[in-house]
Amino acid sequence: MPNAKLHLTLHFIGAVPQSRVDEVMSGLAIPARPVVVTLTQVDIWPHGLVVLEPKTVPDPLCMLHVELAAALRAQALPVERRRFRPHVTLAREAVGTQVPPRHPPLAWRASGHALVQSLPDGRYQVLRHYRGT
Repeated sequence: MPNAKLHLTLHFIGAVPQSRVDEVMSGLAIPARPVVVTLTQVDIWPHGLVVLEPKTVPDPLCMLHVELAAALRAQALPVERRRFRPHVTLAREAVGTQVPPRHPPLAWRASGHALVQSLPDGRYQVLRHYRGT
């Protein structure tokens, strides 16, 4: 996975009409505390998705996830019902890959969050950065 595509998704919103983008950007302006997520677990999910995830999820990240979910609901936007499982995708379609038994801890530091758009060519475009408190 190219460095420019590495990210940790808090919520996947899906398609939003262009006419609502400014409203959505404003509605997601949630202050967040800085957080360090220690990524240590390598796993292969269905369809060959290789991920790096934390053993435990820090409270500030959980709080931000919950607060953003409330902001999405307030805007009548979808919120996944599945348990929040923060991760960074390292590879796709890696069926048959063996995961290493251990991975050195990687400290993922964040001082805010962003609203990001997936482009048709597979790249990501940051629409707005939100700085933490």
